[in-house]
Amino acid sequence: MNIDVYQSTKNTKHFLSVPHGFDVSKLNLSAAELAIYQKVSTFKRGLTADTTDERIAMNSSDIIAQIKSKGYALHGAAIVFNESV
Repeated sequence: MNIDVYQSTKNTKHFLSVPHGFDVSKLNLSAAELAIYQKVSTFKRGLTADTTDERIAMNSSDIIAQIKSKGYALHGAAIVFNESV
């Protein structure tokens, strides 16, 4: 499945994925979702997601299931580095 991934401008740990080419302004988000995703910026366009993908900070199977279920997927990502000396 080809998807476009958008990042919340309010909280950069929050991402929104839709089928490639879908106009995100046409999404029917809840008030709580709008609070986070009302303004987004393009993160990746035309990304190929497959249920067999093993990616850091992206569960492709969950994203695909959400898109099939409700037309979009909400997910988060945060990579934390901890250096011990």
